[in-house]
Amino acid sequence: MVRTSPNFEITSFTLLSSEGDNHHIAQYDESPEYFVRRRGEIFQASIKLPEKRKNANYEISLVLKDPSNQERIMKVSSQASSDNTQTNPEDGSTQSFCAPSSQCSDDENTLLVDIYLSPVSTPIGAYTLAARVREEGQEEASDSRKGEIDCEKPVLILFNPWCSDDDCFLDDENERVEYVLNEEGFVYQGGSGGSVSPKAWSYDQFDGDVIKTIVYLISKVPKEKRSSPVLVSRLFSAFINSADDDGILTGNWSGDYAGGTAPYVWNGSQPIFKQFLDSNFKEVQFGQCWVFAGVLTTAMRAIGVPCRPVTNYGSAHDANANRTVEYFYKGRSKLDASDSVWNFHVWNDVWMKRRDLDENGMYDGWQAIDATPQEESDSAYQMGPASLVAVQQGKRVNYDTDFVLAEVNADIIHYQEMPNGKFQMSRVDTKSVGKMVITKSVGADDYIDVVSNYKAAEGSASERATMLRKAGEPSLGVDLELSYGENRPELGKEVKITLVGKKAANEDFTLHGDAIFFSRAYHGRTRTEIKKVDLTGLKAPFQMELTMAPEEYCKFLQSEAGFWFHLEVNLMEDQKSQIFAEELDFELESSYCIKTSFAGQATKGQTVELPFTITNPFSDITLTGGKASLEGSKRLLGGKKLLVDVPDLGPGKSADVKVPFTPLFPGGFNVTIDVDFNEACDISTFTKVQVA
Repeated sequence: MVRTSPNFEITSFTLLSSEGDNHHIAQYDESPEYFVRRRGEIFQASIKLPEKRKNANYEISLVLKDPSNQERIMKVSSQASSDNTQTNPEDGSTQSFCAPSSQCSDDENTLLVDIYLSPVSTPIGAYTLAARVREEGQEEASDSRKGEIDCEKPVLILFNPWCSDDDCFLDDENERVEYVLNEEGFVYQGGSGGSVSPKAWSYDQFDGDVIKTIVYLISKVPKEKRSSPVLVSRLFSAFINSADDDGILTGNWSGDYAGGTAPYVWNGSQPIFKQFLDSNFKEVQFGQCWVFAGVLTTAMRAIGVPCRPVTNYGSAHDANANRTVEYFYKGRSKLDASDSVWNFHVWNDVWMKRRDLDENGMYDGWQAIDATPQEESDSAYQMGPASLVAVQQGKRVNYDTDFVLAEVNADIIHYQEMPNGKFQMSRVDTKSVGKMVITKSVGADDYIDVVSNYKAAEGSASERATMLRKAGEPSLGVDLELSYGENRPELGKEVKITLVGKKAANEDFTLHGDAIFFSRAYHGRTRTEIKKVDLTGLKAPFQMELTMAPEEYCKFLQSEAGFWFHLEVNLMEDQKSQIFAEELDFELESSYCIKTSFAGQATKGQTVELPFTITNPFSDITLTGGKASLEGSKRLLGGKKLLVDVPDLGPGKSADVKVPFTPLFPGGFNVTIDVDFNEACDISTFTKVQVA
C-alpha cells in the first residue's frame, strides 16, 4: 500500500532474492506468505524513486512494524554498508543498520538498500516492512506515514545458526544441515530392555501451514523475550501441549482415543499443524511423548534453532523431585506409587548459548526441552532448557535440571514393609534408569547413543557423586537378571525370557515368589496381568526360562499397550523379610511381517506403485479387516495418507499389496507403511524413496 505526501510519491518497494541462499531459506521461498530472512545476514531491498525527483536528495528510513504496530525505524546511512559496520560495546556483536548497497542498480531511479538486523538483539517474528522517504529540508508531516510504502508481503525474521554472533550458532555445517534443514528423521521407541524401534517422522518445517502456525506461536511470546532462544524454546515447550495454555496437542495415555487420532497413527508433524491452523487454533487430539517431540522438532527447526529428538530408555518420572524413584512393597505386592519408570521417553535437545547462566560459556551447547506435559515448572507445563553440562555435573541451575537428571540417572529404591508397619530399604537399583539416550546420526539413517552427554559412565565415582548417594546401601543376597538375548521377541511367536539368579552373599537363600507378564503401556501407568508363573523353592545360583505363548498375549494387542509388555519378578526370603525384584520391558518386533520390493526410485509427477508383502505371523489366528496406509512428507505425498484394503489373512498366509502414489517434489524421503487388522494394529515398517 502506498501513502503519499503533497511533494512525494514512491513507485515500488520490494525485497530481493537472497543471492546464493546466504540466508539458507531456499525451502521457505516456496511459501507465498512471507519473505523469510535470518538475523545477522545482510538482505537487500529495492526502492523505486520517481524519475522527476532523481536528482533530489532524500532522507530514507525503513520501518519494521510488529503485529501490535510498534515501529522500529532505521534511517538509511549515507555510507555504503561495507563502511557502516558498528559493534555493540556490551557483547561485541554487529548492530543493526540500513545503508545504500555497494551494488548499483541498472535503473538510475532505483536505490538498492542493504538491511542488517542484529543477531543478538533482534526479536524473531513477522514484521511489516515499509520504506519512508522524504526530500531533505522537507518538514516532517503530521502523519509520518505519508510518503511511505509497505513491502508487498511481511518479512519473517528467524534465528541464525550460521552466524557466529547469534546465540544459536552451531559451528559444523553437517550438523546444521541435519538439525536445522533436514525435513526427514526418526523418533525412536522400544523397551527398556534395550530394543530400538525407529519410527520414520516427517518434520516438514518449511511447509506453509507450519510457518503460519509458527508465526501465531511467536505472537504469543512476549516481545521482550523473542530475541532469546532460551526464553523462546522454554515457551514453545509449553505451547506445543494444550495442558494449560491453548497449545497445539492434547496428551492422552488412557487408551481411549474416541473423538481424536490415536497417537501411534501420526507419522509426521504437518497434518497436526494443519489441523490446528484450519480449526482456528483448536487443540489437536491426541499425542504422546514421541508425537510431542516430533512436533517440537518441527517448530524449533522452523525458527532456526538446531534441534534433535532424543529417546531415553528406562526413563524415570520423579514426581517429588528427590532424584530417586521409590517403590514400596507389602509382602510380594508392589503398592501404587507416584514415581514411575517409562519403557522409553522422547524429548528434545536444542543448541544454544546460555548467557543467562554464565558469560564464559560454561553451560553452552545442547539443552534439553520437553513438550510432554508431566510436571509443572513455574506454574506451567513446560520443561527446560536444561543445560546438559549442568545435568551431567548435577548442578541446579535454570531450568529443570533436577528433573532431567532424575530421568536419566535416578536410583530405583525398593522399600519393604516390616512387621512393625514401617518401611525399610531393601534394595537399590542404580543401573536400570537411563540405559541409552539415542538420536539419529548426522547424515545417516542409523542412531547414536548420546547418554554420555547426560551423565558420566554408570557406576563411576563421578556418576555416583552426581546422585549424591549416601553410604550404607543395603547388601543383596541375590542378584537377578532378565534378558531375551540379542534379538527381541517377535510378534506371533512364543516369548522366551531368561531369568538368572546369582549369589551376591555367602549365605544360602530359599526364595519363593512369582513372575508376572503384563500388557503395559510404555509410560508404565496402566497395565493388565496376562500370566503368572509360580517360583517357589528357588536357590541361587539358578537359571530358568519364562515363556508366554501367542494365544496368551494376542487378545491384548488391541489395547493401549499395543505390542509393549512387561515382566516383573518378585522373590522373598522369609527369614529376613528381604525382597529381590527385577523388571523387564519389551516390545514385540513386527516390522519383519512386511517385506517391500520397491527399488526406491521415482520421478517427480509420475505415478509409481510401492509394492509390499504382508504376512500373518500367527499359527492359529486369522487376521481380518486389514487396512494399509502409506504416509510421508507433504513434499512427497501432498499431506495425504494413502489407504488401500488388505485381504483377510489365514494363519501363516501372505498377501501382495500395491499402493500407487505420485511424488510432488524431488529429494530423498522416508515412507511409512502401516497395516492395521482387527486383531493386531500398527504393524509397520518404513522404506526410502528417492525422487528425481
